Order: sequence, then C-alpha cells, then structure tokens
Amino acid sequence: MTRWSAQSAPPPTVTTPNAPAMQSAPIDPSSPIGVARTSLEDLLPALVRKVAWSGDGRRGTVRMELGAGALAGATLTIHADDGRVRVELDAPAHANAAEWRTRIHDRLTRRGLLIDAIDVR
Repeated sequence: MTRWSAQSAPPPTVTTPNAPAMQSAPIDPSSPIGVARTSLEDLLPALVRKVAWSGDGRRGTVRMELGAGALAGATLTIHADDGRVRVELDAPAHANAAEWRTRIHDRLTRRGLLIDAIDVR
C-alpha cells in the first residue's frame, strides 16, 4: 500500500532558495492532461476483464481478456524471453487480423523491442 501511495501521488514540489514554490493551476478533467491523470485503478477494469502474469526476471508472460474497445472479447497473450517478444491475439470475428498484426508490429518495433512472432487469429 505504501508503494502504491508513493507511485500514485503527485510529484513533490521542488523549491530553490531564490525561487518560490510553483503552484499548479486546476486541470480540466476533459483535457488530454486531465484524461492522462485518470487513475489506472479506475481505467483498468473498464478495459480489461481478466489479467494474469508470471515471470522470473528473464522470462515473463501476461494474458489479458479485453473488455472494451475494438477488441472487446479478445484475449491478448504476450511472452517475453530475454528481450524477445512473442504476441498472440485471439481477436473477435469482426476484427481485421492483418491490420492488427501490422499495428502491433509497428508499435513494438518503434519501442525497440525484438519480435519473434505476432500471431493474430
């Protein structure tokens, strides 16, 4: 609970001897910044029905059943092994498998991940 509180708290105010503390202005919750500050705790149940993961420091797997959006009802499984990634997506019948395969590949490669396989069915 202590770790969660520290991670979810706003950053501490930093002051210098010659400058006053910065005051933050109220943020409109409908603005992109306000939306980005939405708690993951509130957002996760709306997007993911179930999640399970395991790992040992070098290898890991996460499995999510998605509950909202274009892939509602899909199961996404991601395996990582020593920096290499394998993705399996059991998409709903209406999803375009080729489009999702390309989208996933592009996003992972932009982040510098090494991809072994992306299987969308």
